[in-house]
Amino acid sequence: LETDCPYLTPHPFRGTINEPKNITYIIESIAKLKNLSKKHASEATFSNACKLFNIDLWNILMELLLLKEKKMNAFYLLL
Repeated sequence: LETDCPYLTPHPFRGTINEPKNITYIIESIAKLKNLSKKHASEATFSNACKLFNIDLWNILMELLLLKEKKMNAFYLLL
């Protein structure tokens, strides 16, 4: 999901510039149209985006954890 189009603002904010904070209104609309919970609609669109863009979340999470661990180790070395 995205909110890149500045002139397609969701209903409660029509007439203003669209912003990323409006993504909740987009997911609510999709959930309602598909008769899903917001959680399920969010998970499905996230999963589909990962498949579409060939994103391997497991590897990304592991890299982030390793990066965090390295930063923490560097922080402790400074103490």
